[in-house]
Amino acid sequence: MNDLPFTDADLRLAASDVYDALLSSLPDGDRHAPSDAFLEKMGALLREDARRRRTRSLLRRAAMIAAAVLVGVGAWLAVDTEARAALMRWIREVYEDHVVYRFFGDTERDEIPRHTLAWVPDGFELV
Repeated sequence: MNDLPFTDADLRLAASDVYDALLSSLPDGDRHAPSDAFLEKMGALLREDARRRRTRSLLRRAAMIAAAVLVGVGAWLAVDTEARAALMRWIREVYEDHVVYRFFGDTERDEIPRHTLAWVPDGFELV
């Protein structure tokens, strides 16, 4: 758990204030200016941080949308009994005889289906 009394925005503001204070404490002159290599590396770090924040934000939004859709569909199926019955029929009948779905309390299909191989590749041996 994060029990810190400050946010990321507060930390960024404080870091900016410290940067300004340190920069103002340096003597005037070009000898304390950051090098081009340093500025390139810092730019790359800042771009990477911005990309990570955007990605995290998009993932959170996608998770919220998925949760909202699941809650909405669940509430709709809880209220509309005809829709729930149609969904259950579709789940059980969509593949007809190819796939058998089993549900708890399904007394119609308590028998385990028996399957035999119709075609096997040459050289296949059942072990």
